[in-house]
Amino acid sequence: KNEKERMERTKVADLGLLNKDDCVILVCDVQERFEKIIHAFDAVVAASVLLVDAASILQIPVCVTEQYPKGLGHTVAPILDSLSKVDPKNKAVEEKTKFSMCSQQIKQFIQNKKQVILVGLETHVCVLQTTLELVEMNKQVHLVCDGISSSRDWERKIALDRLSSINGVFCTSSESVIFQLTRDATHPRFRDISNLVKKARPDPKL
Repeated sequence: KNEKERMERTKVADLGLLNKDDCVILVCDVQERFEKIIHAFDAVVAASVLLVDAASILQIPVCVTEQYPKGLGHTVAPILDSLSKVDPKNKAVEEKTKFSMCSQQIKQFIQNKKQVILVGLETHVCVLQTTLELVEMNKQVHLVCDGISSSRDWERKIALDRLSSINGVFCTSSESVIFQLTRDATHPRFRDISNLVKKARPDPKL
């Protein structure tokens, strides 16, 4: 019986079904200077805010990075506003120069989590390198496509095409992620979650 249960759990994990207790959300470099140059930047911000707000409700850890903020500015205000609602023990903000998010601090922050929900910029640089390092760490990566972009849309498409071919990497959407994490309309916070997803969001222009 135990072996059968183990095999069933492995089967579910291989299919990429999200489990709230196994998850962490990473928000990669959604910063002020990118606003005018990133394709569908407003959609990236909206998806990031939606996920951080859901993380606050569902008690899921969130880590935000900022690439060279001295030159690129800090994380945009709407995301920081949402992050302020997250329990202090469940969040981290880190400056970086390395393209990947996988610093020692973040590796420690996510070490007990099997599944990483990833949003941010840019798809073909920091998001791609972060994803590859996470897979090397045996993490399952869920790329929230309405919350990921690049300055050139074709760069986003090429990167997502490459990443989606990797075992353990799943392309998804912010709303799909949130309903997987909630699982059931009887969830005690379902009304709060439902109110989040009802809000209008910009077209990610995928």
